[in-house]
Amino acid sequence: MLDKTFKTFISVDYAPSALTVLQVLSTNSFTANDILIVGEPTEELTEKAVLSAVTDIDTLALTAALSFSHPKSTAIYKAQWDKVSIESRLPGGTFAEIVSTDIQWDNKNNETVYYDQSGTDATEYRFRFYNSVIASYAEYSPTITGAGFTKQQVGYMIKEVRNVVNDNERKIVSDDEIIRFFNTGQDIIYGRNPRYWFLLVDTYKASNGVPLVGGTDVYDMDTYANFGHLDRVRFLFNNGVTRQIYDLNNESGLEFDTQVSDLTQTGNDYADTYKLLPPDSTSITGYLQIYPKPINAYGTLYPIYYQKMATLDTVDDATLVPLPTLLENYAIAQIERIKGNDTKAKTYEDMFYGVPDIYKKSAIIGGLSLLDNLDNANKRPQGQPRSLINFRGQGGIRYSRHGMSSDYIKENFF
Repeated sequence: MLDKTFKTFISVDYAPSALTVLQVLSTNSFTANDILIVGEPTEELTEKAVLSAVTDIDTLALTAALSFSHPKSTAIYKAQWDKVSIESRLPGGTFAEIVSTDIQWDNKNNETVYYDQSGTDATEYRFRFYNSVIASYAEYSPTITGAGFTKQQVGYMIKEVRNVVNDNERKIVSDDEIIRFFNTGQDIIYGRNPRYWFLLVDTYKASNGVPLVGGTDVYDMDTYANFGHLDRVRFLFNNGVTRQIYDLNNESGLEFDTQVSDLTQTGNDYADTYKLLPPDSTSITGYLQIYPKPINAYGTLYPIYYQKMATLDTVDDATLVPLPTLLENYAIAQIERIKGNDTKAKTYEDMFYGVPDIYKKSAIIGGLSLLDNLDNANKRPQGQPRSLINFRGQGGIRYSRHGMSSDYIKENFF
């Protein structure tokens, strides 16, 4: 908001009356039509002015007199914007401006507050900053609803952290620093277990598969930008008559390469096995190679994978972590350490990582251990048999699942 490289100080006490001139230490880098902020943001009596001309190396001419007195050594900043344009709409409607309000430079929380009397929880809002001098707009903010943020959204988590560390006026850390702590917390959780249940992506349910191409056995995985770790690959065979879905076998590189070593094989429309190929300059995610090489485009590959957690950037971003208080506790610990409260910081670190074993009580589970328990509960069948496989020998597993007729198997495999 403020360009602190464009900063000077009042050199002579200013009294309002009708005076439209400011005596300053230096006018270097200031030009006509600049928006000036006189005083420190969040402090009482801080106000806006518009520069009409630079009349000397130490004199700024204003378009209008200031409203308040300002003593010598008061800071003067250059601002890019002076107003906030707020728009609203009902769900599915069109955004329209409801107000263009001055930025409240003297707000102690460094916020500009506006109450929409006609708004409801369903009303959607967005805003953008505006320079009323040159009629220029900034980019739009994220869209939020009148109901506010959900518990997993960055805006909600920032508010919770600031309430705990008593920094609602943003004097200790900025929002960007808190968001950085959230991202570090996510990285630690992902590093602990990149296969948590809440990261699982089922491309079959999402109808987001990779169609086969006749004569092609290698397929780029870049279509899945959030791809992290592969769980399994489902294959949907569909030739217009037969439609069947099954899991492909995951074989080691050596076993797979042994299968494809016969370069005279003509292929088969029923894929059976796969292996992962590493990324290269063309694909940052890597590739899937299947066997046999399909003759026709009669199938679709559906990777089931664990996604990487997206970087949190804006207040409307939501973490995938189902216990967002973990990220809040991590951020609180870092801020308390900045404040010099090492004991309190350790308390919140334990709430994030989990209480060390020597202090644990059998009835208490917290921190990342609680996330691990939830992971086990969500992955393990509850009240159901763990195995649904009816073993019928190697040949039975390999061929019967494809729905091939016995004549087809005899003709092509024996």
